[in-house]
Amino acid sequence: MFRPFSLAAFALVLGTLGCAAKATSPTTLTGSAALSTFPTPPEQVQVTDEAGRSIVAPIGGSGLFTVALARGHRYSVVFVTTSGDVALAFPRKTGRLDSSFVINSDGARVNLGSVHFTGGTPTGGFHIMASSSAPVAPGDIADDQVAQCDDGAEGGDSSDVPDDSAQVDSTSDMAVAEHNAPTQVDGCENDGEQQDDGEQQGEH
Repeated sequence: MFRPFSLAAFALVLGTLGCAAKATSPTTLTGSAALSTFPTPPEQVQVTDEAGRSIVAPIGGSGLFTVALARGHRYSVVFVTTSGDVALAFPRKTGRLDSSFVINSDGARVNLGSVHFTGGTPTGGFHIMASSSAPVAPGDIADDQVAQCDDGAEGGDSSDVPDDSAQVDSTSDMAVAEHNAPTQVDGCENDGEQQDDGEQQGEH
């Protein structure tokens, strides 16, 4: 016997499938702390947004760490040690020493590579390299400005985005990564509603 299928039920099925197709994972920040370069090996990495909400992730025995971050926020990163926090700085080609970056997209992967401790800006400054170059020394930094997306594509180039980040004191202790985080991470998903501010996992 034929049983009529209501238009409302059909619309619900289509809506569910559409939502599933748009679902993307949070953007992840990964890296490897070069533990032996820090005066005291860091045990945690703490990422804080513009409202002061923090996400804390452990640093493994090999230095590896991963943090999932919600879009729509500016983030700063510190490495937590028993002798004090060490801020992660992002040296830019313009000479700026940024303390933060913006995430405006889900589904991106920001890989910092190896993160080294340095007691202030080295003599002669940092050597900022093109993203295609492989850093060979702690002072070499690849200014990628492009994030990788979960689907293998590249995120939007953010090199022309106005940089409103606060600056790190060039004479203070800091951590620097062999691959800079982009000034702004975007372009890894379709347009959609931003997540609520309270959806970040591990808030403190």
